[in-house]
Amino acid sequence: MRKIKTIRLWHVPPLDFGDDHQYSVGRDIVYQIPNTHIVCCCEAGGVNVRFGLVSVEKNKLSCLTCSFSTCCHTKIMKRIIGEGPNSPYHEMIYVMFHEDASGSLDKRTAYKQKVISFKKIPFFRSDGLAEGLRKLSQQHTILLPDLERCSHCNETLMEGDPIAENWIANEHAAVITNTSVYYSTVYYRPCPSCGSLSIFEGQSKCLLNLGTYLVGYDVLRSYLHSFLHGRRPLYTFYQTFCDVQMDYGNATIQYDFSYQRLRNAWIAFLNLLDINFNEGFSCPDCGGDNQPPETIICDGTTLSFQRRMWDWKEDENDREVLNLSASSFSDRVFIQDPSIRKLLQRYASNGELIRGKKFKKLKEEEKKKLFTGVQMVSTNLYSLLLEIEGDFSLHDIYRNLLLSLASPSPVCSSIRPKKEVQLILKAINEGAKIKENPKLMRSLHQEIPIIFEICEKSALCENVKNLLPELWTIAVQSFVDATEDSSNKEDVIHFDELSYFPSLEKYRNRGRFEKDKHLRQKDKEQYDICQKKYLGHPSLLPGIFTLFCPHGICYGFQVMESNESPNVPFTIMRSRFKKAPKHVIYDNACKLQDYCLNRDPCFFQHTEFYVDRLHWDNHTSCSISYNLSLYPQLSDINSQVNEQANAGLKRIKAQLSYMTANNFMNHCSLYLWYKNMKIKEQHDNIFDTV
Repeated sequence: MRKIKTIRLWHVPPLDFGDDHQYSVGRDIVYQIPNTHIVCCCEAGGVNVRFGLVSVEKNKLSCLTCSFSTCCHTKIMKRIIGEGPNSPYHEMIYVMFHEDASGSLDKRTAYKQKVISFKKIPFFRSDGLAEGLRKLSQQHTILLPDLERCSHCNETLMEGDPIAENWIANEHAAVITNTSVYYSTVYYRPCPSCGSLSIFEGQSKCLLNLGTYLVGYDVLRSYLHSFLHGRRPLYTFYQTFCDVQMDYGNATIQYDFSYQRLRNAWIAFLNLLDINFNEGFSCPDCGGDNQPPETIICDGTTLSFQRRMWDWKEDENDREVLNLSASSFSDRVFIQDPSIRKLLQRYASNGELIRGKKFKKLKEEEKKKLFTGVQMVSTNLYSLLLEIEGDFSLHDIYRNLLLSLASPSPVCSSIRPKKEVQLILKAINEGAKIKENPKLMRSLHQEIPIIFEICEKSALCENVKNLLPELWTIAVQSFVDATEDSSNKEDVIHFDELSYFPSLEKYRNRGRFEKDKHLRQKDKEQYDICQKKYLGHPSLLPGIFTLFCPHGICYGFQVMESNESPNVPFTIMRSRFKKAPKHVIYDNACKLQDYCLNRDPCFFQHTEFYVDRLHWDNHTSCSISYNLSLYPQLSDINSQVNEQANAGLKRIKAQLSYMTANNFMNHCSLYLWYKNMKIKEQHDNIFDTV
């Protein structure tokens, strides 16, 4: 094995204990490098204190720092192993020696931290909790059973005095609070019916009982506040906690309460918190529990955990390919030839800066090619271009319409196939004086803003009127042959360890589609669509994908197994929405709509896709109809609600990045639940501040 001569260590406690702390000079300092079989150790008290890395592989010890076969570091580990259960590091060493090559414990010998406490721990403040926390300052050297009935069979426990009967569960259990460390004798009471032992549970005195030691709720709630509001990882909290304990004169704190013990206590505390996640992950203004919002704002963020911390398995579900008669790209766009689209885009921009991108003016020979190509596609568009050439002052009025027609976006993104749009087009075709009809004008502004701005300038010419029915035909064509998914809903796979949407149960499986094959590079070039690029991380997963309602409530998150793509929001909507949302606001909405129409157009027929205001200027190729700012009925929506929430998630990135998958999901859900409840509190005053 390669020797490591120099390595940067971050799990190093202060070594200068001073004269008042000679108690620890004889204690070994040992820390496990997270998620490895490597231990960092040193013998405190020596003149030249030197840390070493000892590998525990196949029940053998080898030092990665020293070049000798046996050294002081391996001797430290052998001495600790020889101490057995009496060593404060026994739990850590036991796990490392009994873990197999795959990283899992042998079920026959696996050590699992015993948690005696089982009652749900209140999250919200109460008078009872406050009183219990205040009483933690009192030292209880005797802890008697606090249950009257057996937690297993519900029978009355055996009568008698546990002290007189010598019913001792632990004669020397450490009790750790924010300001003290002391030892107590823990008693049990046997059950005459089933024979089980009911040990002191702990909640009556605000203590979490973990068998060999007990931790006060004050310690664990201190980290709870730190996690929800700050940026401190658990180990940083532990270091601070130890320093405070030493200020109180608790000199043996690192021996009595190791970091591993704190970690075990926190995980147990987190699992016992009494939280209704369904209540937190739903918005009462959007339908409440089990009712998805009509408008969703979604995006991804780079908060995740290590790839190797997840047991990757091939997806055996959805093997049957669904063919729902999806339309093709060429059937959805107005101009199929990409070269003609690019020429029309340059003609519409006329050499000006459009969404941060400047296009060259057309040369005369290029203009002739454009007009020839357009004439073959649409005589109405050709006539409109001739009209613009006759009076070039019309160019700016029709620019957005031309840019939309020149984009690779589906026509249905601009002319949506819905009854309201059909009525507007019918009124225009019948010669209605739109500008003199406020109701019709308002409806036009809300449904077809690129035509509204033309009407507003009194420039709705006959060529545009004749072009609109042509656009309607193409928009509707995308859904004419679309078929609804009739797969068996009873086969839904509800459990997904990397997905968390407590108020949105799975309604159907995602399904496999013919279009799920990867696009070839030349296909991407032909489509000329907006691309979203990612640098990625060498060892962490790409991140999580969150879904919010307009009121700022997060409905859940999905861990992304690969770089963010339209597949993630598509899978969430198709599997967890009985009916597709009415509005989808996403920074890559243009590509998402294409992705949806390629697979299940019937499901997404009435869904409107928009790009949020923050990212709109980055979209230089898609239709201007994706611009959320064009729609007055959506002007009150905060399209940055997801970005703002993701900025808050960065505060817990250091804590979560190197957790196991299960711990990551638990911590992430707790943080998002708390933020949701704080938003609800601002409106409804649901609970007192935690």
